[in-house]
Amino acid sequence: MAFAVRGRFLAAFHAQPAGLTIFVTIVVLAFGSLRILIAGNLQFLRIQIGATKIAFLVVAVLLFGWAYKIMTFTP
Repeated sequence: MAFAVRGRFLAAFHAQPAGLTIFVTIVVLAFGSLRILIAGNLQFLRIQIGATKIAFLVVAVLLFGWAYKIMTFTP
C-alpha cells in the first residue's frame, strides 16, 4: 500500500496485488462516505451483496496476490 499512496500503482501491484486492491477499496469507501456525509442519504447504496460473496471475493484477491508473488519470486 505504501507505493499506492505515493501514486506508484504499478510498483504497488508488483509488490503485492492484494495491497493495491485494499488501497483502492479504501479510497472508494472514503469517497462513498464523503458523499453520504454531504448528501445526507444512502440512496446510492442499494446494491445488496451478501457477506458470503464478499468473503469469497476477499479470499480470491488474497489468493491471487499470494499466487502472483510465488510466480514472480526471484531469490
